[in-house]
Amino acid sequence: MPDEIIEEIKEKILKATNNDQNAAMEFDKRLLESTEPPIIVALNVVEDFQGDISVLFDGERISSVTKDFEGTVVGKITNISYKEFERNGKRHKMLTGIIRDNSGAIPITIFDPPKIGEGDTILIKNVVGDEFNNKLRLKTRNNSEITPLKRGSDGQAELVTISKINPDMKFISVEGELRIIEKNRPVKGEQSRLTVGILTDSTGTIQVRAWDIDLEEGLVRFHGAYPKIYNNKLYLNVNKNSKIEVLRRAGKPENLYQLAENGSGEIEINVRILGFIAKNPFVDVCSECGRVVRDGRCNLHPEAKPARIIRVTAIIDDGFSSQYATLYQSLLIKLIGEDAVKSSLASLDISLVRERLNELALNEFKVKVSAYRSSRSNSGEEARTNMEIVEIQKFTEDDYKISIEKLRGEFT
Repeated sequence: MPDEIIEEIKEKILKATNNDQNAAMEFDKRLLESTEPPIIVALNVVEDFQGDISVLFDGERISSVTKDFEGTVVGKITNISYKEFERNGKRHKMLTGIIRDNSGAIPITIFDPPKIGEGDTILIKNVVGDEFNNKLRLKTRNNSEITPLKRGSDGQAELVTISKINPDMKFISVEGELRIIEKNRPVKGEQSRLTVGILTDSTGTIQVRAWDIDLEEGLVRFHGAYPKIYNNKLYLNVNKNSKIEVLRRAGKPENLYQLAENGSGEIEINVRILGFIAKNPFVDVCSECGRVVRDGRCNLHPEAKPARIIRVTAIIDDGFSSQYATLYQSLLIKLIGEDAVKSSLASLDISLVRERLNELALNEFKVKVSAYRSSRSNSGEEARTNMEIVEIQKFTEDDYKISIEKLRGEFT
């Protein structure tokens, strides 16, 4: 390549990086070692130096785009979704996504695109600004020129946490534990099938509505999901154009977090009890089945006389998550003794039980935890997982030795 073209590229590198001479020197170094075209070498250098890549291609920064824009942009495209349509008897393809540089991001629509993947850096000439539903976007037209410059390093869009999802987003990537609550319900006559699920990550929960596709429970990652509002509630719309990865299929839970997401099951694990909550500790239970009764009567055994017991809530942590789990009277007696429990029952004063339990806080225990999913309330509140400790045993010296040896094995 002629020296004058190389020098022209170096001048653009300096302009793109606010005259950073180190960027120009890095370009010279990489150019000698690389087999890629000089402009791609320059692109990598400017990105590494957090410069303005639009300068290299005589384009505009994405933050400068208006609805009257017409020109050149360059950036990384993510959140890609494809759709096919027919016009004048011919089949066409439409790509929608988000294009971004270090100045900002904007939705884009590309008609009849070349092969473009998630995370690719692309150059588009003769692209125009537009508004759709009062939202600014870019779109191509017949004379637009689209050049893929660099393939995405990870091939996927950046994941969005559930708490950050809003209805203005388009074609997002999100990951979480998926639980199916309704599968393949016919809608719109018999033309479409709807599957509804609940997706949960560490920041929140959102409903997923999938059209004419099958979903699997477990740890799932969606690409090209579309946030929408229905009945004033935000949900994720997923269709055939979305990409779905099942990272881990639902199965027997192995920790408290998975147990909570599954909503049912039983696990035996080691936990640390962080504390105890004694809210409404005195409850009446059926003397036949042990179920908590309301209004003094068991629905299954209406003739049985209710008995009053104590229950508390323990906050347990297994290293994956902290969860609330109920401890009923039989296990309380095992932990703190029958005298303390009987004394509190006689006086209806929980102070002695609370005092004895607080002495156990922050200690480790071997427990068996059972879980069940509550029914959806009449107010529309989502069902939640309830947990109960059904077996509990204090850690012994041998348990500590086994735990330490296990940790040593993991580190070596």
